[in-house]
Amino acid sequence: MLIGAPDESSATKGRYGSGMAFLAAFVVYLFTLCPTVWVGDSGELTAAAWTLGIPHPTGYPLWLLLVKGFATLVPIGGVALRANLFSALCAAGAVQLTSASLRRLGASRAAAFGGAMALALVVPIWGEATVARTYPLARSSAPSCCG
Repeated sequence: MLIGAPDESSATKGRYGSGMAFLAAFVVYLFTLCPTVWVGDSGELTAAAWTLGIPHPTGYPLWLLLVKGFATLVPIGGVALRANLFSALCAAGAVQLTSASLRRLGASRAAAFGGAMALALVVPIWGEATVARTYPLARSSAPSCCG
C-alpha cells in the first residue's frame, strides 16, 4: 500500500456519503418539483427538447438531446414534468460531486455532507433544480470556480 493512499474502506464510505447527499438533495427537489411549465425559458426549452427544435442561441444541443432521451425513456407525467425531473437529477448529481470532492480534500463525512447540502439548499440552486433549465447540467459538469 502506498503511503497516503486511502484504504478501500474509506473510499467506500466516501461513496456512501456522497450517495446519501445525492439522495437527500433529490428527495428535496422531487417534493418541490414544478409539475408543469414555469415562467421564462422553461417552456421554450421544454418544447425545443421534445421536438428537437432550436431554442434561442446557443441552442444548448447537449442539453436538448439529453432531455429528449430522458423524456422518451421515463414514462411518467407530461413532457414538462420529465424535463423538470431531469434538472433535479442533474442538480442532485452536482451535490454528489461536491460531497465527493470535499471528502477527497480531507473533510469529514459530516462536513462533506453538510457542505454539499448547503449547496443544494441555497435558493438559486434549489430554484433552478426544480424547473427545466440548462444550468443544473452545466453546474454538475463544470468546476464550481468556472460557473
